[in-house]
Amino acid sequence: MFNVVNSIRAFNITSLVLFLICCYYMCVSSEHAPGALTVVNKDNDDDNDEVSVQNEDSEITNIDPLNVFYPEKEWKKIQPGQAIPAGLHVRMNMETGLNEAKLMDGDDGHKYWKRGEKEGMVNTDSKEFTHEELKRALKEFKATKHDVPNEKKAEEIKQKYRSYDELKEDFKKINMAVKTGQEIVTELFDKLNSTNISTESRETLLEDLEYHLHQYDNAVLFGDLGGISLLVKGLNHTDTTLRSLSAFVLGSAIQNNPKTKINAIESGALHQLIRSLATDPEIAVKKKVLYAISSIVRHFPFAQKKFFELGGLRSLMYLFEDKKLHSLQVKVITLMSDLYEERVHWLGHLEPTEEKYKQYEQIPLKDSLLDHGFCDTMMPLLELPDHDSREKIVFAMLSLYDCCEKKFHNIVSYLHKLEDEYLTLAVDEDEGDYFQQIHKNINSLRQQLSVAYKKDEL
Repeated sequence: MFNVVNSIRAFNITSLVLFLICCYYMCVSSEHAPGALTVVNKDNDDDNDEVSVQNEDSEITNIDPLNVFYPEKEWKKIQPGQAIPAGLHVRMNMETGLNEAKLMDGDDGHKYWKRGEKEGMVNTDSKEFTHEELKRALKEFKATKHDVPNEKKAEEIKQKYRSYDELKEDFKKINMAVKTGQEIVTELFDKLNSTNISTESRETLLEDLEYHLHQYDNAVLFGDLGGISLLVKGLNHTDTTLRSLSAFVLGSAIQNNPKTKINAIESGALHQLIRSLATDPEIAVKKKVLYAISSIVRHFPFAQKKFFELGGLRSLMYLFEDKKLHSLQVKVITLMSDLYEERVHWLGHLEPTEEKYKQYEQIPLKDSLLDHGFCDTMMPLLELPDHDSREKIVFAMLSLYDCCEKKFHNIVSYLHKLEDEYLTLAVDEDEGDYFQQIHKNINSLRQQLSVAYKKDEL
């Protein structure tokens, strides 16, 4: 594979080592860059023997087997896939559309390149390296390696991180203190059930519980221990934060958890939540209470029926008397439209003989909404300035159309105005289809109302 040209005279030990290094690197790269490497003796003087390395294929075909760009003082075309050394002047030739590069003005000497895991150096003065140049290049290459820190840097790294032995000791301590989720919940319940506990500590316990009770089995265990009753009791606490946290934890524990939903109904949670929603003066508490009510009644027809029987909708309607509660009002409308869609879905997909069908059929949802004037609450909220509220209200109106159609007739002209507004926003929309979807829903609602209005006129 290698040819020795001109029989290097007085080939000392240093030259032999460099020769073997070159042979090694060429063998490693030969699999990817086939070609012969020639070791050349450039001087016949025994006292100053210099070794140069050149690729014979590059001499013949002028193609570098490693595909590295060799810069010159004049502009030179960059071949596709070539590794470009750092520190060059690079441009695109606007006439040819090709990328070109050259040495910076007054620049010469060695340039370093990197492609993937391969790194190397280009001698811009010559394609041959003398004995001294190879030694200097190797020294410079090591000096530029970022993963070889000096002693000072190594000591700084050592001080910054703990040793392996210290980490092992910490892991031993952790293993000795490992507790299951149910053990943690039991411990938190015992502390929460204690009377000798400060308000601040009780708040911390509730925050910890909220995190753990999202897990299904933890929530079931907490309910079995009597935790739901503790949370219901917390709804009557004199401290606002504790009332809010009690409602929040209750909602998290029963959300998507049938067993804790039943536990909450049996513990009287729904009745207390409806009462708190109507009577608690703090908006922060009302928000968490509404969250807890939503968690109980969704996908639980028995709880929905109970909610209407206990006057739940009447408590919700109280929220529309305060103009400062727009965010809560939007949440209430979203909840009622979701429950209406849920009921319609199951009545259309179940057999009348099935128990679940009978439960949904017994929910007085439509009649209750009409009797309490719920349909009239949506139109004013269309005038809210934020797009998110408008989107939710329009979607709810579509969901409740069969229930509230006659109440919506007097807003057709306003829907025309909204439709034009969102058409303009949709045209100017840069990314996504947010405004386009809102416009589509407004258009659908307006068309349905227009058709129904014409039928009434006939």
